[in-house]
Amino acid sequence: MFVHVCMWVRVCVQVGVPRVQFPPTVGRRGRPKTGKKTAIGWRKDRHAMCVPFGKKSLAERRAVMLHKIVEDVRVEDVSEEHPIDDACLQVDRQPLPSVLFNTDVNLSEIKTLMSGKAWRRLQQAVQAQLAADKWFCGCCMKDVGSS
Repeated sequence: MFVHVCMWVRVCVQVGVPRVQFPPTVGRRGRPKTGKKTAIGWRKDRHAMCVPFGKKSLAERRAVMLHKIVEDVRVEDVSEEHPIDDACLQVDRQPLPSVLFNTDVNLSEIKTLMSGKAWRRLQQAVQAQLAADKWFCGCCMKDVGSS
């Protein structure tokens, strides 16, 4: 026995057990919507492409700082068990990378990854740069402080 409830839904009552029958599903037609992905295929909930230095993890901050001042050693290979030797530092060249002088940068975070001699050499180079107080443009290498 069928009882018509509405146009599309029928309730079939057999031996006291109701059964609901729904209309068949209709397939989608046309071009799919691009609401979930961007034009290059990334999910739309991924808004932040660039994370500020202060919000990066400790490992990422250390990698950024070391990448600018280390040569002949992969930054990924540096650890507290295998610290950086002073021969691997690029602190003799002037000017030093500006990332070392940013207000968000705490140089003591990389102290444990350097030998004692390398740490002293880095501190001396930073102090010499601050004493000289010369800031150079990355493009034209002119002194920014004088202009």
